[in-house]
Amino acid sequence: MALFCVPAHAATLDFTNVPNLGDVAPFYVEKGVVAEGTGGGLARHTTPGEIHLKDGRTAFASSVSFAAGSRFNALQFDIDGESNYCLDFSCSGPEPFNNVMVVGERGGLVVACSEFFSGTSEHTEMLGSNFSDLDRLIISVMLPPDLTNSTCIFFSPCSFFDIDNLSVEMIVATPLPAGLPLYGAGVVILGYLVRWRQKLQRS
Repeated sequence: MALFCVPAHAATLDFTNVPNLGDVAPFYVEKGVVAEGTGGGLARHTTPGEIHLKDGRTAFASSVSFAAGSRFNALQFDIDGESNYCLDFSCSGPEPFNNVMVVGERGGLVVACSEFFSGTSEHTEMLGSNFSDLDRLIISVMLPPDLTNSTCIFFSPCSFFDIDNLSVEMIVATPLPAGLPLYGAGVVILGYLVRWRQKLQRS
């Protein structure tokens, strides 16, 4: 039976039950979406209802992936950044750099990627239309591109942020109505008959 895909419903993951640092978990499930941490466990830092990501060498995950039982569109998420360390040894204060990477995968292939600075205050990050029809979304912490010339080589973590309110739109495969193929065939035959009749009238 032929199928076609339609968005079913939107869901916002508010991470209400993410544990605190003392109870980090390898994965978290909410509204049918499974979140799995790498490089550490999933936990909140100070604010309930958030996932805290750090760049490594801590108990917190440095990356979190989201998957569901069906394909989904990733719409947006809230991110709360903090000051990062100096990017070179001559600077006198934290400097911004692209410390967030968002990747969308379909069938094991990367189909969307975005890198940006987390900022130092909470805001909503909108994801583009290329983050559609995914089977996995990954949000990761990034280090400076020139790590050896950054104070991050001495201090860790030097990049960290919280994420919250991830909005996704599930996609479900729906069977085509049984009569639709017959209807389509009928339209094709009718068009052929009209053209055949016009051809006869011209001859």
